[in-house]
Amino acid sequence: MKKKSLIAPVYLILLFVFIFLTSCTNNSGLSQTNSSPTSENISSQTSSNPIVEETFLIIFDANGGEFEDNGNIKVVEGTENNLLKLPKTPLKHRSFYSFIGWSRTGEDNLLWDFTSDVVKTDMTLYAIWEEQNIDYRIVNNEAEIVDSKDINFIEIPSVIRDVDGKDYLVTTISNAAFLKKRAIQNVLIPKSILKIENSAFAECRNLVSVLIHKNLNYMGAYVFSNCDSLTIYCEVPSQPIGWNIHWNSSNRPIIWGIIDKSENELFEYAVSEDENKNKYITLTRYVGNGGKVIVPNFIEYNGENIPVTTIVSMTFAGCSLESIFIPKTIVKIQTRAFAECNISVIYCEVAVKPKEWSEYWNSSSLVIWGYIENIQIDSYSLVVMNDVNENKYINIIKYNGHATNIIIPSFFEYKGEKVPVKVISTYAFYDNKSLDSVFIPSSVDVIGDLAFCGDSNFIIYCETISQPAGWSVLWNLTNKMIIWGYIGFDEMVNEDYNYMIVQDNQGNKCIKITKYFGNALEVIIPEFIEYNGENLPVSVIGKYAFRNVNSLTHITLPSNLIIIEDYAFSGCGNLMSVNITNGVDMIGNGAFYGCSSLLNIIIPSSVTTMGYGVFSSCKNITIYCEVMTKPNGWNNYWNLSNLNNPVVWGYNSEN
Repeated sequence: MKKKSLIAPVYLILLFVFIFLTSCTNNSGLSQTNSSPTSENISSQTSSNPIVEETFLIIFDANGGEFEDNGNIKVVEGTENNLLKLPKTPLKHRSFYSFIGWSRTGEDNLLWDFTSDVVKTDMTLYAIWEEQNIDYRIVNNEAEIVDSKDINFIEIPSVIRDVDGKDYLVTTISNAAFLKKRAIQNVLIPKSILKIENSAFAECRNLVSVLIHKNLNYMGAYVFSNCDSLTIYCEVPSQPIGWNIHWNSSNRPIIWGIIDKSENELFEYAVSEDENKNKYITLTRYVGNGGKVIVPNFIEYNGENIPVTTIVSMTFAGCSLESIFIPKTIVKIQTRAFAECNISVIYCEVAVKPKEWSEYWNSSSLVIWGYIENIQIDSYSLVVMNDVNENKYINIIKYNGHATNIIIPSFFEYKGEKVPVKVISTYAFYDNKSLDSVFIPSSVDVIGDLAFCGDSNFIIYCETISQPAGWSVLWNLTNKMIIWGYIGFDEMVNEDYNYMIVQDNQGNKCIKITKYFGNALEVIIPEFIEYNGENLPVSVIGKYAFRNVNSLTHITLPSNLIIIEDYAFSGCGNLMSVNITNGVDMIGNGAFYGCSSLLNIIIPSSVTTMGYGVFSSCKNITIYCEVMTKPNGWNNYWNLSNLNNPVVWGYNSEN
């Protein structure tokens, strides 16, 4: 430390006066006799004048500090060859300094030892201070950190010497000690710290990392609140009981059981131990160059293959990747691990999200669960996957061909095994302009958003009799024509009709009329049509089946009819009468749109579903409904019309 300026003049004057008075006293004693001393005289003098130890003035200079009475200087007397005592008024605590001791030189290379050094002369002792980046207080014979400077790096000492010259163990970081210290990036916490109190590091927004030692037995609330850049490394394998449940309220990444940190060409990572001393790897930051990333199952550390089990928050934050593969060794992913990422697809080897993966681990990327391998067969880009029971299945990611009629197979062969097709992914057939028709087998349980959307107009044949629950409501957003319960791929012809074999809602084979190409005025649709020696009931009038048949004036529907699909009779401008038989369950969107000559129609009570604008542009119609009020299954705009066609509720034909 730098020495303070020379002794103040007033104290020099006091020193000179003291020396002068001492000298006069000695001279006076000598002048009492001029005779030569004899043994008697000597004996007499010795017995009457014992030897007096010399007294010296000792000046204590606070050297930048203060004493408790706010003074800077204290003067005490010291006896020759005796130990020196400190001033009765102690030094005052000096903020951001620790006290080292007293020195004659003003430097800490020669400190005065009050237990062995003795007084020899008048002298000045200077207080020696060491500047600290932290401030402290002494409580119950232990030091607590109460404040810090706002600088890049802080190392908290384990021991601090106070102004009383005693060394105190640093055991506590007190409330808000580092609050809003925005410049701090790293803090080195010693093993002596046993307690970190509330909000100790709150809003240290640039704090990058901190290591918490295993002997910390108390952690307060909101200790690292709003530490936006922080990763927390803890020597303990899991959260101790004495830590407040809100200590990490901002959900900053935590690496438990840390024993080392390292990195390779793709990741920064931590090596940890669990409660059973088993080592594992935690990924903390992706440092690669993008593209296709494969998270490894193991990373070699000190000659040992350590499993990769954890991905912490923000590990991939802001990354732009083509794809990423996550192996099933990953048992934990923290909140926002993939925050603000641009990743086309995340392939997960596990079939379902593990319990310890945060609900918010992935904010937006497409996830494919149970991933095994990407393969290409013919024009199909496929993913082989596992379900929760380790049963393989196929996910169609993309169809890349240009065929006009596609029969999606119910299985593909993979390594000698027939693997069923269960999933058709988002956009798989999106905007395929070459298609005229596509067949979807009943093995398909899931279809993603917009899988069959686009400008082209093709027919979708579905082997299932109705839409499975796993198919997205947006899978056919552009309303391609759908034929449900389809069994054979070819339409058949019978007199004036095209028809196909489908299944009803009970799984029974039935007939669906797909096109009428006659020109009769009155049409009676048959009750049954023979197929392979079987009389099958006519249960469905297909989409657009009678559209724009202007010759048609009267039509009789079969008693087995269940479904009238969208726009089945639309544009039949001369149709004047139609009987909807009791047993019809559904009438689709715009089924009688533009039937301007239709004067009245009876809707039986069996109709539970009614689409949008069923009677739009039927300007002369009156609608008689057997039900008393609109059923829940009827669209709110089922009777959409410029004139709001009149409706008679509770109609009974017998009255």
